[in-house]
Amino acid sequence: MPLAHKAPTDPPFIGLLTPTSERRYLTCEQAARYLGGLNGRTVARWAREGYLPAIPLGEGKKRLWRFVQTDLDAWMNGRRQGGQVAA
Repeated sequence: MPLAHKAPTDPPFIGLLTPTSERRYLTCEQAARYLGGLNGRTVARWAREGYLPAIPLGEGKKRLWRFVQTDLDAWMNGRRQGGQVAA
């Protein structure tokens, strides 16, 4: 018996269509390119220092950072207007 195709609105998928699932997460290198060709190490340092809005993954020296594209947009717009957006 073939399995019926479920539409995304069927019960198992309802929670997957929240606004958080529409966020695009970027690595340091991707965020660096998105911000205009910065170095990935600079972006990681800014994240570590709290200058740039970022999500830390893990602990210690090997901590990874992820950046939400819309947060970076808000940060850039805040910098353009002369203010600083809190991380």
